[in-house]
Amino acid sequence: MFSVVRPFLIAVLAAALALPAAAGPRVGVRLGDGGIVVQAQDDGGRGRGRGRGGYDAPQLLPLEVVLGNVAARFPGHHLGVDGPAFRDGRWIYRIKWLTPDGRVLIVFADAQTGQVLGHRG
Repeated sequence: MFSVVRPFLIAVLAAALALPAAAGPRVGVRLGDGGIVVQAQDDGGRGRGRGRGGYDAPQLLPLEVVLGNVAARFPGHHLGVDGPAFRDGRWIYRIKWLTPDGRVLIVFADAQTGQVLGHRG
């Protein structure tokens, strides 16, 4: 029985060790001014890291950066966030925001630039 199990276990172990090498693009993590920054490393043009159809994934800002931009414009804090969703050619966050005077705003922000696009309320 051991003569059959041992080669099988060796094959499984070899396959498990080879998986990280066959995985997609490498990712680097570093501490930046605004917190932790996760950045995909260049794949040398081999096409890895692309979504379906060969398109590049959008480069979205971390939510904390977008919320910081909203806080710079409107005092208060967020109650909830929807998105990002692709609308009108942009990736947009819909942010429910509570002001110090108790008003609730719905703020729309571009997920790629962090720019506040508008608000309701």
